[in-house]
Amino acid sequence: MDIVLPEDLILHFWQHMHDMVSKSKTEKWKVVWSVIVWCVWNHRNTCVFREGSFEKILIMQNILFIAWTWLKKFGYEFNYSFTQWLTNLDLCLV
Repeated sequence: MDIVLPEDLILHFWQHMHDMVSKSKTEKWKVVWSVIVWCVWNHRNTCVFREGSFEKILIMQNILFIAWTWLKKFGYEFNYSFTQWLTNLDLCLV
C-alpha cells in the first residue's frame, strides 16, 4: 500500500484545518487531532519502551474517551454525554 504523508506534523495539522466553516468546529477538530496524535504517540512509546503490544482497539477507546474529556473540560460549547459522543460523533463536532 502506498501512502503520501506531509513532510512534518505541522503541515499535517493545517491540512485538516483549512476546510472548516465555523470557528467552533475548527477548535473542536484541533482538539480531536491533538488527541489522536497524543494517543498514538503514547501507545507507540508503550510498545517500544515497555514491550507492550499493538492494540488498535485500545488506541481507539483512548482516543474517544480522552477527546470527549478534553472537549468537556476545556469548554468548547460541548455539552454532550459520553453516550451521545459515542453514538453520533458528527453531530457532536458541529
